[in-house]
Order: sequence, then C-alpha cells, then structure tokens
Amino acid sequence: MKKRNKTKKIVIGILLVLVVLGILYTLFSYHYFDYNQNKEKMIEEKKAEWEVIKARYGGGRDIEFDKKTGLPTTINGKFYLGKGNITNNERAREVADDFFRENKEFFGFEDNIKLEQIKERIGRMPYYIISYKQYYKDIPVSNSQIRLVITKEGEVISANSNFYPNIRIGTIPKISINKLVSIVKTKYKTSSNSVFSNASLVIFPLEVANSYEYHLAWEIDVYSEESYKSERYFIDALTGDIIYEEDLYISSTFRI
Repeated sequence: MKKRNKTKKIVIGILLVLVVLGILYTLFSYHYFDYNQNKEKMIEEKKAEWEVIKARYGGGRDIEFDKKTGLPTTINGKFYLGKGNITNNERAREVADDFFRENKEFFGFEDNIKLEQIKERIGRMPYYIISYKQYYKDIPVSNSQIRLVITKEGEVISANSNFYPNIRIGTIPKISINKLVSIVKTKYKTSSNSVFSNASLVIFPLEVANSYEYHLAWEIDVYSEESYKSERYFIDALTGDIIYEEDLYISSTFRI
C-alpha cells in the first residue's frame, strides 16, 4: 500500500512538473511571437516612413532593416538633400548633422544618446564620408556606427546606421582594471610576456535570440609575444564574465 502511494505521489509530481513546463513554454512562445509581431509591425511602419522621406528628397531606392531592432540599417540610391553644393569637410559635416537631425525618429535615435563624429574623409571619388559613434552616458557603444556618404553636389549615395536602441543599464563598473587583467590571465592562461593595452569601458550589445542584451564591459587588447597573436576581449564590468572575444588579425584582415 505504501509503495502504491509513493508511486502515485511520484506520478503526480511528474505531471505537475510537466504542467508547469507546458505553461512556461506557452508563455515563452507567446512572448516570442508577440515580440516578433511588434518588430514586423515596426518595420512595416518604417517602410511607410521611408516612402515619405523619398518623396520629400526625391530619389532613394533600397532599404534594409535590422530584424532585432526593427530599425533601418542601410539606405541606397541617390537622393538630393536640397542643401546646395558641398565644397569642404565642414560643410559636409553640417549637411550630415542636418540629415540625421531631421530624420532622427526614422533612425530611432533617442534623446539620451549622443552621436559623436569619429572621422571624415574624401577619397579619389568626389564624395565625402561622415561617420559617427553612438554613446550612452558618455560611454561608447561597441560596434556602433552611423555613416553618410554624400557627393559634392549634395546628393546622398548611401546612409548606414548600426544603432542600438533602448539601452538602460548602470554605468559604474565593479571590476577594476587590475582585476580585469587578472581575469584574462587566469581564464586564458596568457604568458608572462603578454602585452595588455587599450583597456576601455564600453557598452557591449550581445546578440540573443531576437534582440540585443546590453552589458557594461571592459574592452582590452592582448598581444602574445610568444605566439604573435593579437586578440580583443570583452569582459562584463559587473560580473567578470567573458562576453566575447575576437582575433584582431582576422578582424583587421577582413574588415572593410
């Protein structure tokens, strides 16, 4: 009898676990489906906005979106800004600033985010390239770049936006730089001849299933004099966990 009761309790326990797992799966599936639906709806709305922008400037052709954020990433096809000819870098910067200011809602730029110009150049072709970096509370967002390619005649050739929205995290690290070096040495068994450089605090957007997860992180470069390898590590500035690593030789070789 006791054995029967024990078996019955085990079966009931298993059934309860299965019910709970079923409920959790249903909730997760609903959230995932609802989240994707919202992103798809947002993209459709942005496509409609793009048609309005094309009509305003005249021209424009292709547009691509980041499915994780629902925001535009690439715009191709010439369109005229109506700002007149551009004769120098300063004027190109003004035009680029005006363009992104006029269309900040379209690109998803937020008021608590700062865009800081990182470079400008004019190549052999008659156009200017104005690039910006995204900052959150004065901390650079890793892998962010906003760029406008504009001709001397004031026509936009392309616009690219690698922008990360909805960052809401603390910006005070718990891991010191000395602790950071110790973590890398311990976890990766770096040699005593390794050179550590360029340690800086960043916001690191980590790709997850259908969005980005933001981490306050230390970015640090490590060069091994024994293997001649140069690598970059991103360490969570709150927990000390390794978030991401990349081979700088491969990265620099294939970066465009």
